[in-house]
Amino acid sequence: MTLDKYSGLFLGTSSDSTIILGKLLLPKETELKVSLISFARIDNIDNPVWESFNSDKNGYFTIKNLSYGTYKLLIFHSNYKQKVFPKIVLNNSTPKFVINTSLDPIK
Repeated sequence: MTLDKYSGLFLGTSSDSTIILGKLLLPKETELKVSLISFARIDNIDNPVWESFNSDKNGYFTIKNLSYGTYKLLIFHSNYKQKVFPKIVLNNSTPKFVINTSLDPIK
């Protein structure tokens, strides 16, 4: 799943290479289906606006054309604990953030 431009939701400098991407990993016997990915820009915003979308059936996701800034990203999948990335900073020197993570089962 790829998200492009957000109707002016995120303001600031951006580039076509400003991106958050990743892959979710589950045990081999587990069918992934899809996971819910939610994210918001959290710097200088009192009430961040959250955007959500699904990973593809193989666990891949890509968020493109983001403005430089600080983001929080949450990953949800049924029967697994929520995964939180509280501070992802995108700027001129770090325009790309890659997440390859596994999810822990709810016991």
